[in-house]
Amino acid sequence: MREVSGDGVLNAARLNHVEFYVADAGAAAGDMAARYGFETAGASDPGEDGPERSVAIRQGTITLVFTSASTPAHPVSEYVDEHGDGVAAIGLRVDDARAAFQEAVSRGARPVAEPAPLGGGVAASVQAFGDVVLRFVQLPEGADGGAVPWLAPAAPAGAGGTGLEVLDHFAVCLPSGDLDPHVDFFETVMGFETIFAEHTVVGDQVMDSKVVQNAAGDVTLVLLEPGHKGGAPGQVDEFVKANSGPGVQHIAFSTEDIVGTVGTLKDREVEFLDPPASYYELVDARLNVTRHTLAELQRLNILADEDHDGELFQSFTRPATPRRTYFFEVIERAGATTFGSGNIKALYEAVELEQSRQRS
Repeated sequence: MREVSGDGVLNAARLNHVEFYVADAGAAAGDMAARYGFETAGASDPGEDGPERSVAIRQGTITLVFTSASTPAHPVSEYVDEHGDGVAAIGLRVDDARAAFQEAVSRGARPVAEPAPLGGGVAASVQAFGDVVLRFVQLPEGADGGAVPWLAPAAPAGAGGTGLEVLDHFAVCLPSGDLDPHVDFFETVMGFETIFAEHTVVGDQVMDSKVVQNAAGDVTLVLLEPGHKGGAPGQVDEFVKANSGPGVQHIAFSTEDIVGTVGTLKDREVEFLDPPASYYELVDARLNVTRHTLAELQRLNILADEDHDGELFQSFTRPATPRRTYFFEVIERAGATTFGSGNIKALYEAVELEQSRQRS
């Protein structure tokens, strides 16, 4: 990682929230509450008769905000028209939003929104990738981490938690040739560090990935691009096309018991991707899984892998948006700190299978 300068204001940034722009904020937040076990944490002031509506939901340390607009010329509506429902902002909690914004811009970030008071705090944003922004949020004195100060507090309401605790990582799809420039941005501007890289080949398709992580270790981005060797178009190309540009392909939520969490989510009608048919035979041959039984994993379509630190378990939901772009991941880290190579290939194959089903 390159040396970065500054007073540490960016290095101290922590994940605060993720904001989705959607066609219907109430419906999207309600679906996550009912199926994934989130509880309402805040909402637009009902006394404000504006074109924009937001609902915040929370589970564990995860705060998600869903925002929609009722007028076609509104930026939220324009985003949804261009990209469909999707992640529009990654909120980073900082002690001084003005200083963070100025430092990022001085290092080369493109400004999107100048620092301004917002709900008793201060917010500003810079471009991250495509039309997704990094939002610096300075919370009001005494506010808890994950608070969304421009929304009115709401009485918790939901169907009970499902064991999701922490936002583990974001997976970001980029056009071919955009991987290294974005890695450079996160390293030199934001002070992130590259912690993992992978070259994945599935048949005649190729994908390159690099994982960057902030200094605090709570913002991890898996940056993906199609390979550079002229392979056939694959899932990353499909996402970029459907999304009309780069964007967040999936968000991973961590749990301490993936068997229990995935079982509960399936009971709530969350649908998961199917691994390739031979997957569990190969797992049994290459791994000695101790945290869960192979029968449990196969019954629930959970992937298993390992790195030098321990075991890793993952399961991926089917895309549920009209464009079938973003989806969610459930992950359990039984010691593992990075990403198993076997699961990266298995996920690629599972997404390819799902996309071929949709095309047929």
